[in-house]
Amino acid sequence: MKLAGKLLLTLLSVAGLLGIFWLSLPWLLVSFTTQQLEVRGFSNVEFGDVSIGLHSAELESLRLSSDSMDFAAGQIAVSYDLPRLMSANLASISVDTMEIVSKKPTSSSSSSPDVAWLAGLLSTPWYNYLPADQINVHQLTISDEESGKATHASLELSRAENALHATVDLGSGESRSHRLIATLSSEGKLNVHLQGDDPNAAIPLLLATESGSQPGNIFVRFKADLNGLARIFPLLADDMQGQLDGELSLVDEVNVQQHETIFSFKAQLQDAAISTYSAAHVEVDATGSMDVADNLVRLKFDKSSYGNAKEISLSGLTIEQSASSLPDELQITDKEITIQGNEDTGASFNNISNGEVSLPEASLSNLKFTINRASDADTPSMNGNFIFELSELRKNDVVITASPIDIKLQIADSADSPLKLDATTDTIVVDTTEAMVEFSQCNMQMWLPENRISADILCHLVYPEAPVNAHLDYKLNEETGVVTFNTGTAMPTDEQPLFTTALKNWDQPYDLVSGSIVANGKYSWKPDSESLTVNLWIEDGGGFYEEVLFSGMEYEAQLKLLPEIRTLKPSTLTVDIIDVGIPVTHTKASINLKPSRHGTLPVTITNNLQMKLLEGEVTGNYIKYDLNTDNNDFKLDVSGLDLAAVVAMQQVEGLQATGLMDGQMPVHIGKDGLTVLNGDLHVQPPGGRIQYTPEGGTHEMEQAAPGTNIVFEILEDLNYHTMDTGVNYTPNGSLTLSLAIKGKSPKLDKKRPVHFNLNLEQNVLQLLRSLRIAEDIDSILDKNVQDYFKSQN
Repeated sequence: MKLAGKLLLTLLSVAGLLGIFWLSLPWLLVSFTTQQLEVRGFSNVEFGDVSIGLHSAELESLRLSSDSMDFAAGQIAVSYDLPRLMSANLASISVDTMEIVSKKPTSSSSSSPDVAWLAGLLSTPWYNYLPADQINVHQLTISDEESGKATHASLELSRAENALHATVDLGSGESRSHRLIATLSSEGKLNVHLQGDDPNAAIPLLLATESGSQPGNIFVRFKADLNGLARIFPLLADDMQGQLDGELSLVDEVNVQQHETIFSFKAQLQDAAISTYSAAHVEVDATGSMDVADNLVRLKFDKSSYGNAKEISLSGLTIEQSASSLPDELQITDKEITIQGNEDTGASFNNISNGEVSLPEASLSNLKFTINRASDADTPSMNGNFIFELSELRKNDVVITASPIDIKLQIADSADSPLKLDATTDTIVVDTTEAMVEFSQCNMQMWLPENRISADILCHLVYPEAPVNAHLDYKLNEETGVVTFNTGTAMPTDEQPLFTTALKNWDQPYDLVSGSIVANGKYSWKPDSESLTVNLWIEDGGGFYEEVLFSGMEYEAQLKLLPEIRTLKPSTLTVDIIDVGIPVTHTKASINLKPSRHGTLPVTITNNLQMKLLEGEVTGNYIKYDLNTDNNDFKLDVSGLDLAAVVAMQQVEGLQATGLMDGQMPVHIGKDGLTVLNGDLHVQPPGGRIQYTPEGGTHEMEQAAPGTNIVFEILEDLNYHTMDTGVNYTPNGSLTLSLAIKGKSPKLDKKRPVHFNLNLEQNVLQLLRSLRIAEDIDSILDKNVQDYFKSQN
């Protein structure tokens, strides 16, 4: 009896201990599970009420969080039998509701996508690790915290005959319209397809995988209708389109020196589109090797790897086709991606256009990039460089060509300026129907603050040689921009006159061959208008107008060149000397430019014109000259013209004269040149004196022209009080003077007045040419003008 009592007491004690253990089992399981989840990075772990029976258990709710997601499940039921439970095998798991919310990572602990993870995922015999023969989730919701988009589904997962079978009904309640069916065999073969209510409709997704003979080997075949997937899965971009077809293979190779995976990826995408990007055809064929070690994935691409696309459209930009070669090596860690290329690595593009600007050919090469991915940053930072080459950039009649452009690119996690770009090239040529401008040693530094593009540009103008600085500021959301610029000192030469060298088909009769030129200005534009203003300074300028030479020109102007040409205020012009064969000095004027009704060139209006000529002065006001028309008329006033200087210019031996002339010259400039019609000169009181006493007398001239003896006798000594002169000049240089003279000649009669008319005709151009050579007047001009004159004669 005592033995039976002890045995009974022992049994009761064991039963009590088992009871205590059974009662405390839910708490132990919750504590152990919470600890394990927290060790694995989960937080805010909350368990609802737990009840455990011999063959089943129920959990009211489970909540937990991580950096990347929030998880919640309600009404979880588990069934099991004790023998199978000892081997961690459950009969079934049923979940009434499950919600997974994806959120933006908040720490740097998130790992990078590991390409090797795909091989491990697909080659793992999951049917050995499934904790239950059957798992059901009646209401599954997967959503994105940032976008608010969500996918609703129900899930049924079962294990039978060494294979896993999964059925996912997409949608919620009666709105479920698609079913995803997946089967994973014990040999590692995975088949996935998506079917809809319409059995004849295209299947949005087909996926088939097969494990190789060696562990880690995997072959994947996939096909997808991206448009259909976007309609089914709201988490995807709702404007995604295209037909995707491809395959992937991963084959492990192990030798003494290394362990690497040989990969092959081939895919074609037809009629692709997402957001503002679209392409009629995209093709990728990439082969190479991959090795994973110490949190580093290294992909090495074969030289035969490529990517091609046709009929590309991107934010209003169209590209007929592109061809890309993949980089030598791609390195991926949890924080950094490095792209290492060479001169053969890059992409080529054909027929790029945005409607206004076209680029027949362009290419990128020498691609080298490092991308740093901080999980708490909106945008990954990036540093890299590449070579950009273009054939010719065209906009209307403007063609831009350049030598290869070396570009360094930096993207930083900075709200002030997330993108910075440094571009350098040896040569840029801007070619238009009017001019060809060449720049050398060009550098541009560009950065992108919020909704803006800013850039500093430094180039050297090849001719006339001068540095050029510019600053660009463009507002993306308003499509408005401003470019401010300034030049260093440019100096034309006699061998390369300014306009003749810089402008095409320059047929104007004037140019600059010396002096210093400095300019600055501002170009601004809006969607419907543009404006260009220029401030111009010319110092000590020299040049020519037809056969007229000038030197010592000073010119200052504030010009508006767009939308029309005009001066913002009267510009000032002074010229030290104008050589027409005789010197014209001390020229100065105020010049305005105004728009013309007859064309795009302006009307020049000259006021306060003054110039010294033959000891007298030529002046003019409101001299209007329209550069668009063939006929322009204006008047010049003459005062104090010294007759002695005029006679000296004629170089007639024995002829002397005194007197000062005033008058007015009506000038007409037409197609053929300059004409003076009915100009008028008259002598200032009290008149003057004319004496003509050539050496050897006038006898021979009187014999050659009978009846002129009385004229020569009068001119031998004539005191005149009136001399009225009519002036006519034609473009061929012919000058006709009609003189009406009144006075007294002591040789004839001291008291008797003399009235007579005299007509003179001479080719002034020939005279001036001979004077320029004989008198060496051009020696007072600057050297460049002298050298130009000598080269033309």
